Amino acid sequence: LSASSAASVVYKRQLLATNALALSLAPRAFDPVPLGAVTPTGWIKQQLQAQDSGLCGNHWLGAGGHVNDSAWVGGKGYNALAESYVYWLNGFIPMTVQLRDDKGMLEIKGQMDDIFAMAARNGGWLGPLVNNSEPWSSYRFFTCLAQYYEASMDDRVASVMFRYTRVLADFLLRSPLNPGSWSQVRWQEMVTACQWLLDNFGTTATPDQLDSTQQLIQVLVSQGFNWTGWVASSSSNPWVNSSWDPGHKIKPTPYTQRTDISGGDLASFSLPSSGTHMDCESRCNTTAGCLAYVFAPPACPPENLPLPMCWLKASVETASPNSCRNYRILGENHIKSEVKGWFPTNTYDADMIGQNKWKPKMDRMWTHGVNLAQAMSTWSAMYRLTGDKAYLSSGKAAWDKVLKYHGQATGVFTGDETLSGLPPTRGTETCTVVEFMNSAGEMFLTTGDVYYADLLERVAYNALPAAFMNGTMWSLNYFQQVNKLDAIDGCEQGCTYCFGMVYECCVANHVQGWPKFVARQFAASNSGLVLSQYFDSTTELVQHSHKVSIAVSTGYPFKEKVNITVMTAASDFSLALRIPGWCHQASVTLPNGTVVDSLTPASLYTVHLPAGTSTITLTLPMRITVTRRPPYLLNATKSVDTNSANIFRGPLLYAIARDFQLDHGSPYDDSPKLFPVGQPHGQDNYLLGTGKWSYALRISNDSAPEHDLVYQEGGELEAPPLGQGPFSSFLAPGYIRARAQLIPDRWGYITDEYDGDRGSPRECESGTSIKNYTAVWAGIPPRSPVKAVTSDLIPVLLLPIGATDLRVAEFPTTTAH
Repeated sequence: LSASSAASVVYKRQLLATNALALSLAPRAFDPVPLGAVTPTGWIKQQLQAQDSGLCGNHWLGAGGHVNDSAWVGGKGYNALAESYVYWLNGFIPMTVQLRDDKGMLEIKGQMDDIFAMAARNGGWLGPLVNNSEPWSSYRFFTCLAQYYEASMDDRVASVMFRYTRVLADFLLRSPLNPGSWSQVRWQEMVTACQWLLDNFGTTATPDQLDSTQQLIQVLVSQGFNWTGWVASSSSNPWVNSSWDPGHKIKPTPYTQRTDISGGDLASFSLPSSGTHMDCESRCNTTAGCLAYVFAPPACPPENLPLPMCWLKASVETASPNSCRNYRILGENHIKSEVKGWFPTNTYDADMIGQNKWKPKMDRMWTHGVNLAQAMSTWSAMYRLTGDKAYLSSGKAAWDKVLKYHGQATGVFTGDETLSGLPPTRGTETCTVVEFMNSAGEMFLTTGDVYYADLLERVAYNALPAAFMNGTMWSLNYFQQVNKLDAIDGCEQGCTYCFGMVYECCVANHVQGWPKFVARQFAASNSGLVLSQYFDSTTELVQHSHKVSIAVSTGYPFKEKVNITVMTAASDFSLALRIPGWCHQASVTLPNGTVVDSLTPASLYTVHLPAGTSTITLTLPMRITVTRRPPYLLNATKSVDTNSANIFRGPLLYAIARDFQLDHGSPYDDSPKLFPVGQPHGQDNYLLGTGKWSYALRISNDSAPEHDLVYQEGGELEAPPLGQGPFSSFLAPGYIRARAQLIPDRWGYITDEYDGDRGSPRECESGTSIKNYTAVWAGIPPRSPVKAVTSDLIPVLLLPIGATDLRVAEFPTTTAH
């Protein structure tokens, strides 16, 4: 943690406090319940057990090693971001708590003991500092600490966190976040974790602890990337590469300019060799007329200082150009602007930014899928900091915009690795899936808007299981696709589109998906509880000093009824139930037998329940629906309106599975003791598509699809083998029968329609079990309804997309008889 070679000009802390944050945070619409309050049962417990039996529970962080190889716990480290361990821990903690795994909790405590001891030796610094300037992994570790405290009530956590807020704030004042760095674009996670710290310990913290936390929040917001401005930008409202927009509630704002450090406005003096910017700040705080100060570490040009120097300034406006270097200035109205372009709204523009080919250059980090998925919680963090309700409305507009131009039927947006528009062959990184789920959960708690809970449900029950092979959690996609014809890249060299180990980030980060979804089933309101997600569970918590115990029993999302039994309630309370936006005939049966029907879609319906025991039943009829996709915006002047169809039943998207022949690489982990028994475990799986796929579904009337599409109940949910969840073609508890025409002459493979050679056919002369196998992507579907097709109608089955490995889920349609 040596001092930076740059001088830093900063406002003194008192001015920061008066210009910016109130000491209290704006309240959320709903508060999260403590980790461990919700205990999963039924199929979702089996899904968590599959995760515990797979990569997560076997401690894989990636092909480079296991948990104990991480620099966070004393290993040599093998990832330049030190991200894998904290990604893994972020899901391992809640999974361990929900499965009541005492051994796992002891392991976590041992790791915390080591990390806390290392922090004590390093002056409070948490974890490895990557490249001396990239502390992002500590942001994620702060999120982990919040969960660890709720799981363990370890009284060391608060002091460790508060101490680090001071250490990190001081570090960032000396070494500001580099533009476009992971730490600069992911700042909102640390701010959200600091908000948790203030929510839970703000009333007992010391003034210095509150001050350091507030200052860290200030620094992160001022140095962090302006996501609100970037997502809102357009060709008519170009992106300006400055800090937060002038109307932003948090001051000061940052900008970069060259600063004269050769003299002072009020005074200049040498500091002792051990002097820091804090000593300079102290001088400024006690000097009349000092508005800002400049701290220069030793050997900073132009004077090659032998000792640290401090200059006190009456105004940052007196700074003039100098050759020392660029400095971060914290000032209020000093914005250096440069038009860079705008948020991409078509595939070509998005790809040009992602490939660093946009002129003038825009940073691909701004369109990186995982960065954006994390950043989608920015509006939650900013509302809580400012109390400005404009963030609630602008946040909704931002979510709508991202999904309008890049959304997929699974509920998530494309990002392979960067934004890539609407075509169903463009991929979405598994990290993006789980980060988007987390942001949706944060936004729902803060806003109370069912829009976000509905999105969370759609992604959880479609995109998340679609990332894994055959319902196990041993192998996953780096990039999943709605229309996925094979799972191979490089003729079985590498694993970007295959199911396997893929990259370290997704191997570790996927583990937060299911556990955090489970943890957010319930939330607390002023008058009671909110039940926003439906799956089997038991929940025990204390609400307004009264104990409440609730059991949820359901086959959802495969079945329509949700039975909710209050086993214990020390007093009467209210229970708000989410009525999904897709459901137009929802009803609830109250404890006295009264049926309330025609509940409003996309709303919360509140039931007032008495003390003692009671039972209610929520019925969510699941009609098959046809949703037509908007035109694919391929570039600024070309769009293709295919009128393609997605088929839903309730929250589930359905797909036709494609047959395949399985190739695989050498196992990196296998043993008779691993689960599920008799299935592949640790290996890269290459799926060579062999089955027909170019189907046009017969749909004669979108408003009455039941004439052509019939749901077949599969009976009760059967317990899958240990180590496997229900999202498997062999275990799915229901399917849709349909008829379709094969149209290979009308719907072929992608060539160069919109993206150069990406996805073009690649013949493998060697390396595959099928000689000269050609890896392909599906082309853009033909316009629906497809006409003048002479092939016969044939029966086809559609499965939930999460139960398919290769599939087509975005179809052309036909009205043929």
